[in-house]
Amino acid sequence: MELSRSQTLFISLAVSCVNSQGDADILKLADQRVASNQGNSGQLNRIFSQSPGPTEFFTAEEANTAAVEINKAVARSNDGAVGRAGPPGSNGNSNSNSNSNSINGNGNRGIPGFVPLKRCIYATANSKACSSTYREPTGRCTATATGRKTWGMAGTPFTRILSPKYEDAFGKRRVTELFSGNPLKSPRLISTTVTTTNVVLNFEGISAHTMQWGQFIAHEFTQLAEAAPNTACCADQIADTVYGRGATSAQIDSIRDLVKRFRGDICQQIEMPLDPVYKEPICMNHVRSKSAPEHNCVGGPRQQMNAITHVFDASNVYGSSQAEQNRLRDSSGGRLKTQTVKGISLPPQDTRGCPDNKKQSNRCPFLGGDSRINTTPNLISAHAAFVNKHNQIAKGLATQNPQWDNEKLFQETRKIISAIQSNIHFYEYLPIILGSATMSKYRLSSYAGYDRNTNPSILNELAGAAFRFGHSTIDGFITMVKDSGPSQFIDLKDNFFNSDLIYKDGVKQCAKGLSTDRPWNVDRNFPSQMRDFLFDSKLDITSLNINRGRDHGFRSYVDYRKHYGLLVPQSWKDLEKTHPKVVVDQLKTVYTSVKDVELYIAGVTENPLPGALVGELFANIIGDGFSRSKKGDRFYFESSQSGLTAAQVASIKRYTYAQVLCEGLSMDKIVNKVFFRNGQ
Repeated sequence: MELSRSQTLFISLAVSCVNSQGDADILKLADQRVASNQGNSGQLNRIFSQSPGPTEFFTAEEANTAAVEINKAVARSNDGAVGRAGPPGSNGNSNSNSNSNSINGNGNRGIPGFVPLKRCIYATANSKACSSTYREPTGRCTATATGRKTWGMAGTPFTRILSPKYEDAFGKRRVTELFSGNPLKSPRLISTTVTTTNVVLNFEGISAHTMQWGQFIAHEFTQLAEAAPNTACCADQIADTVYGRGATSAQIDSIRDLVKRFRGDICQQIEMPLDPVYKEPICMNHVRSKSAPEHNCVGGPRQQMNAITHVFDASNVYGSSQAEQNRLRDSSGGRLKTQTVKGISLPPQDTRGCPDNKKQSNRCPFLGGDSRINTTPNLISAHAAFVNKHNQIAKGLATQNPQWDNEKLFQETRKIISAIQSNIHFYEYLPIILGSATMSKYRLSSYAGYDRNTNPSILNELAGAAFRFGHSTIDGFITMVKDSGPSQFIDLKDNFFNSDLIYKDGVKQCAKGLSTDRPWNVDRNFPSQMRDFLFDSKLDITSLNINRGRDHGFRSYVDYRKHYGLLVPQSWKDLEKTHPKVVVDQLKTVYTSVKDVELYIAGVTENPLPGALVGELFANIIGDGFSRSKKGDRFYFESSQSGLTAAQVASIKRYTYAQVLCEGLSMDKIVNKVFFRNGQ
């Protein structure tokens, strides 16, 4: 193979490592090549580079830069004196319900070394007055008190249950066990040891709509953005793009050294010398999450950014910035843009992605309020239902109120759609996931009113671990149910980011298929399409989730059980009280002590609570997090500040997800309760 001039230059620099600036520049060149050679690259890059941020006030990149500056300043000031237990004064409890002048309640204000920036990145957002009528697109002004206007806003940090534990005091990704101090095993080794790809369906009458709603609604309140999008971290993959799979081990080692020297602070690739599934060495590219300063810009441990709004405002339909909202809106009637294909109304095309869709027959992907809309055909069908329902409501309001202009019609409809989503989530979906006991414990079955002192921002542990229980429930095949003729069963592995199924009359077929399908149980069994071939690549969702926990500084499984007053296992035998013995036996082989076991892998493999899909710890984290979402959001649909009348609230509480699907997708019929297979 004849090498180009740039490839020759790369080889020279990679082997000799003689010029720092040149090395860094060449790594950037490799980023472009690796990105262009990835499967589903266009869609993946758009998802992981998503950093909408409230551009009216600051961008996500500016917030990330500010957080890094604070972190470095604190590290220099403290000169490494603070150990891994957290910053001075931290009691480990990060309860964000305390006053706005603390760091998520950690009590770090006034501690030497914990100094604010000269100008807080959130200053403008906090100084501007709030409207009392409608939600802002960015989520700003969910709370109105000074210093709290950024609570729940896109581009701000997740809150926490417990303060983080990193490898150092400030944010270095953890590489050693929390209790024993031994090196942590590869997340991929833990994944392939503890989990299996055996098919274990749920036979409790639950439909696959529970799985699909979980994904759809998760994209309403959480999105992690990469600290450096499209960054190449795997030396072997970089070498492949340069040498055409002809790299020697010495050349790969040289590139690995480059990555470590220039990208050690952002790369967290997952490596296995010999993968048991792929039967070869593997490296999964993974980049650390973007960080964001605390709301008062006072320094402390690294906090991760939520790239979208934290609150239940239907941002998955409308976006998390004014620019996104404008791109989705029609010019009249308060409507959202759509396209009509074969008489079916679908979300509009995202023309930015057309050149990347090599799998599709000249079709552009869909444009939605969330960048992940095209991940699976089933997800697209949920988006289509809500976009169409918005336009149906807007049309009805226009008929009833001919004096309303485009803006008024849009905002009133948006308010109703966000209320419908909230009602479905809290009163139809969550009882199935949590069970009646947890719903009662966190007062989720009723509404107690708005609490101005509660921060509605999403818990880091919920976004990064507990709500990822749904990855275990996904079926590896998409069921397409036609009005007549046999159903089709389509491999998910081959249909990530493939909107062709929807363009081919698939939107109704997906909704019907989810009604008849069962989800998998929440346990150690994951479909191979998720654990071994995610996005039709050699990616593993379980490994990524474990790795993300280390990036975010999550504490151990036993620490969180202690926090919630649950039984704290002191031995492996104790763990058998909450986990199947086979899981405990496997965990023993990858962790030194039961006190070292990480949050995600232990949480997802817990025995489920009676009448629930998830285990005890994840139920508490999810219940805790969503109780804050209800209490701390002045616009929550049952709040007196929501702008909805009592009659409207009562009507919305009678409205079901089945009605959204039936009306939004123009279906002839569907079961009354779509989260149950028998509809009863």
